[in-house]
Amino acid sequence: MHARARTARDTISVLREPELLCAWLNRAIEWPKGVRVRSAGVNRLWAGRRKRITFELALDIEQGDGAGAYMLQGRLGASIEAHREHKAARIERGRLAGIRIANAAMDVAFWTPDRDRKLPVVRQLFDEQGLREALAGTASATLLGFTTHAPGDHPGVRGDLVAYRAGKRCVVSVRSDAGGAESGVYIKAFRRPPTAQQVDELKRLGEELKERSDGLVRIPSTIDHVPDKRLVVTRAISDDQEPVASAGEGLRMTARALRALHGTVPRVGPPAHTVRQEFQTACRWVSVLKRLGYGEFVALRDLAMELSRLMPKTGPGDDTLIHRDFYGAQLRIAEEAIWLTDFDTLAIGNAEVDVSTYVAHMLLDSGLTEDAWPQAEASARTFVEAYLDCGGTVRREHLRFHLPCAIARLGAVHLVRGFPADRIKLFWRRAREFARLDRSIV
Repeated sequence: MHARARTARDTISVLREPELLCAWLNRAIEWPKGVRVRSAGVNRLWAGRRKRITFELALDIEQGDGAGAYMLQGRLGASIEAHREHKAARIERGRLAGIRIANAAMDVAFWTPDRDRKLPVVRQLFDEQGLREALAGTASATLLGFTTHAPGDHPGVRGDLVAYRAGKRCVVSVRSDAGGAESGVYIKAFRRPPTAQQVDELKRLGEELKERSDGLVRIPSTIDHVPDKRLVVTRAISDDQEPVASAGEGLRMTARALRALHGTVPRVGPPAHTVRQEFQTACRWVSVLKRLGYGEFVALRDLAMELSRLMPKTGPGDDTLIHRDFYGAQLRIAEEAIWLTDFDTLAIGNAEVDVSTYVAHMLLDSGLTEDAWPQAEASARTFVEAYLDCGGTVRREHLRFHLPCAIARLGAVHLVRGFPADRIKLFWRRAREFARLDRSIV
């Protein structure tokens, strides 16, 4: 490790300094001959409980045939487990593999999905033999051609990493043309997998959501639940998918999709997402920014203090089914329908959580300049009006709390990713104006 990275505080300094971070990674990891990290930076951060911070590093790695972009995740926080280290890195199909390094004194660990001790099955999902073993006896094995092709005689079936959250879950895409036409699945590995009852309920909700929206809104169908491997397999969305536009007809379609979701009634209750949890998330980001040395934490702390006095009270019948992370990137158009991704986050909570999350992303996408703000706010009003026209309900006292909460969280995330601090401060100032009802989108 770099000489300056001796303590947990110095580790934070390394994460914030690209040159130090690059040197640290080149020394800590055994790279293949001719391979080295050319540049590195923090791409994403998740504010966890008990002062843990999960981070994702974006790496530009120089190789013999050029350079490529890769991701590496890790955790900064208390109780880093001591264990055998794996330092020999591999580069396979656009992903890093083979790495798991921890240093309790530095309070930091980082690893690749195949070395995640909380998700041991993941290392089987990137080659044919491992996939055969993980999916043995399932409908997915038949769909992918494992029952009709002998081992080693399969037409190029291998897993590609889609999404990863260190220690929690991993999503791998697998495609095959064994049946004459290409078919594909998403394999999701969980640390805490859903129960059989929850999987069955999700299937039912998908059918109800499709019916309520006249076929407009769909979620990928579940093919297999493999509880002993902590896996859920769903059908992949077709490759011709496109993001839903956040303007014009796309905005109205999104409003219809959200209203259909909120009108769907679960029989087996998903976990509750409370007003206090929303507030606690904003507070965790205050702690994260302070720990990382961002002076902007003061502005976020002031916003959080204002929100503490605005938490709305909810009673029986006030909550509904919500997505919790509803924004443009989670919506795809394919097969003349809107496909809702990341549906594992479904919960019971205030409908204003989803409305606020979508609006906060719309405002952020404007670039957060004074000149762009009026148009962004007008687009946000158009979305809310379209949602109301579909039969949705937006309670003013709930929106004045949830919208600033969404802005608080989103602003902190993008500040760490390098978004200009002055624009994030404008974002948070606008959030306080929404909280005080000096501004409104309803």
